[in-house]
Amino acid sequence: MDLLLVENSPEACAAVGLECRNCIQSSATSVARVCNEMQESGVRQVFFQLYRATACSFMLPAFQRVYAEATGKVTSIAAA
Repeated sequence: MDLLLVENSPEACAAVGLECRNCIQSSATSVARVCNEMQESGVRQVFFQLYRATACSFMLPAFQRVYAEATGKVTSIAAA
């Protein structure tokens, strides 16, 4: 199943064996490899473009933290 064709939601991801934490970690690390100079607002924007489901929004701090760690730019939000 191609996850890009399915709505990103915790239920859809769980149905194919993905867990939120692993998904967020993988995505944030990949985004950091491709674009490692984003401001916090850009990181937030990318997160919400990738994870449109309201149920995913609670993972934003984890995404920001992993992104910051992957780029070596740990900030106050990332450290929280």
